[in-house]
Amino acid sequence: MLNSTLFNTDRFTIVRKDRPYQNAPGGGVAVLVRKHLVVSEDSVVRLVDHDAQETVWCEVRNMEGKDLLLGAIYRPPSSPLENNDGICDLLKMSEEVTRNKQLLVCGDFNYGNIMWEENRVENGFHGYGQAMHFLETINDNYWTQNITDWTHLRDDDNPSRLDLVFTRTNSEVDNIRYLAPLGRSKHAVICFTLTVDSRPKEYTSTSSKLNYHKADFDKMRDLFCQVHWEETFSNKSVNEKWSVFTEHYNRAVKVCVPSYKKNAGRFRPKWMNGRLEMLIRRKQEAWVRYRGRKTKNHRNRYNNARNTVTREVRAAKFAYERKIAQDATSNTKHFWAYVRSKTTAKETITRMRTSTGEVTEDDGSIAQEMNTAFNGVYVREDSTQPTINPDTIYHGPKLQEIVTTGEGVKKKLKKLDGRKAAGKHS
Repeated sequence: MLNSTLFNTDRFTIVRKDRPYQNAPGGGVAVLVRKHLVVSEDSVVRLVDHDAQETVWCEVRNMEGKDLLLGAIYRPPSSPLENNDGICDLLKMSEEVTRNKQLLVCGDFNYGNIMWEENRVENGFHGYGQAMHFLETINDNYWTQNITDWTHLRDDDNPSRLDLVFTRTNSEVDNIRYLAPLGRSKHAVICFTLTVDSRPKEYTSTSSKLNYHKADFDKMRDLFCQVHWEETFSNKSVNEKWSVFTEHYNRAVKVCVPSYKKNAGRFRPKWMNGRLEMLIRRKQEAWVRYRGRKTKNHRNRYNNARNTVTREVRAAKFAYERKIAQDATSNTKHFWAYVRSKTTAKETITRMRTSTGEVTEDDGSIAQEMNTAFNGVYVREDSTQPTINPDTIYHGPKLQEIVTTGEGVKKKLKKLDGRKAAGKHS
């Protein structure tokens, strides 16, 4: 079972469904959606809660056009009859509940005996009746199957088309590419362009960030000095003082701290280098030649290129992590930043059901609901003042004054370790 921390969770929202452990250790399906897109499972709860194994569903919200339903399905070759019927039932249900939405269903269905161009099932294969039931389900939904070439190839077997992509029309999927498999997998990586209706809804709050490295702190200091704080805080409670301070602070930040747009370009791992990129290109070229001519020589060349990439990637990761470990004492921030990137899965709460049963997407309402739930775990204790035992009262000499000097403070500051976080042991 893969941990979500293995993925780049700063860039993707992960929707996953793991295989039950009693069936087989590991396995499952997942959909990764870019963080700036609004994704939800609440609106497709009937599909999410279906009994069919290894299926995952989510919905990408659209600002102006139709919402997009995404489905990922894996049907094992030894899938029992009840699971096969469950998948067909699930596909029918997905058509019924999303008639007014755009639809994209992908997966490894392991129906290599279906001749999609001829709309028939090839005779003489095991599981003819199950494949026929699946084909009839797709025809009843009036879906289009977009994969036209083989996607799976074992060393000595004939290539087969096991991975499929379904949409409602044949004009939604374009530029299909069959790339080299990941690692030692026998399945090609399928890349394509999906044409969506209008523009998907995005999170505007993550489109830009404040650049404090270029902030004008002198100007910010002058703005704070212009405020008469004693007058401003006069006759106010702690919460009111905090609200006034944050208002002045946010105003100063808006004036003095520039913002910049986050880079939404191609993600490049920090351990990647020019040599690795060249080896990956060679692996891809060997895969293209192997797809064109399925000879033993081309297969061996692809296997060698694949193994070389795997070996060099592991070596590059090891060298990068070893350097971070060696520099941990002199550059602790870099070390702990790398640790956090490997151990923290940052999930975004996009929608929440309130105590009244309504679903809200407002950040303020979500925060209020979470505060209410957080406060509910505390037990309200008796607020009456306890009786103080006179024997526990301190009767010794009292501290008259605290003496501090500039030189003493300077000595303390010089002893501080700038690599450590604030705390009593710093």
